[in-house]
Amino acid sequence: MNIEELFTLSGTGLVIGALLSWLSLAFTARRIPASAAQTQPNSRQPLSSGGKALRVFSLAAALLALIGLGWGLLDRWRWYMWQMNTDWFLSFPTATFYESAVFCAFLTALASAACSSVRRSPQLFGGGIMLSGIVLLALNLYAVPTAPVLFLPALQSYWLVAHVTLSFTAYALFGLSACAGAALLCGGASAETAAPLIRRLNLLGLVIFTIGGLFFGAIWAHHSWGRFWAWDPKETWAFITWCAFLAILHFDHRRELPPRKLAAATLAAFAVLIFTYVGVNIFFAGLHSYAALEVSP
Repeated sequence: MNIEELFTLSGTGLVIGALLSWLSLAFTARRIPASAAQTQPNSRQPLSSGGKALRVFSLAAALLALIGLGWGLLDRWRWYMWQMNTDWFLSFPTATFYESAVFCAFLTALASAACSSVRRSPQLFGGGIMLSGIVLLALNLYAVPTAPVLFLPALQSYWLVAHVTLSFTAYALFGLSACAGAALLCGGASAETAAPLIRRLNLLGLVIFTIGGLFFGAIWAHHSWGRFWAWDPKETWAFITWCAFLAILHFDHRRELPPRKLAAATLAAFAVLIFTYVGVNIFFAGLHSYAALEVSP
């Protein structure tokens, strides 16, 4: 099994884990009376033995998928280090769109597991790993080129690890916020539980994106190209994405946005982020063209 097949298998495992996590919600040991549900909207229904078994299988599938993703990324990282005869931090495996998408999916699955461990939310866990699994399977479905490409001189920088890792961590948090927003709009989560989670994820994601995506990216640009900002298409749309999430926080700084409008605005901002990451690589050429997206018909 090669690395690409391992990544595809891991994506399948994440999708299965998400479906099992959602299916476990149908198995409850007892029903909470309607009166209690109204007075205690955050109360959870205990799982039956069948639901607990499904939850265990869901976690096992997600864990095996994460191990597979981590192993594949480390193997690609080792290959780059050996081919370029350099150290780990100058050979971070995100030189192509395929590698960056796999890394982003890996971080999203990790973030969903971490948030779920705190919030104890099968919906959020399922949404996060489902999003990661879909990304991995789409890479295979659309035959995105998987061959590694030796780094351009501009990529051989210690700022690469900090900029890419923090930017994609913010992407992962924004993705989880969008999943929570979708659950709220579709009736899969209550406003009392989803809205505060959306606000926290948006705030944390924006802080990390500001530091890693904008500040560290500008420092790296100055180190590589001699300027902090050049209105490159990727830079411009990254700034637009930052403004979109900042606008949500601004208009909701006193919890003034109704939960459903907050969820809708978050999904709209996430759509801008998707265009920044995928659409810009398709429609524009610029200094970030090394990560251009090419798919086979």
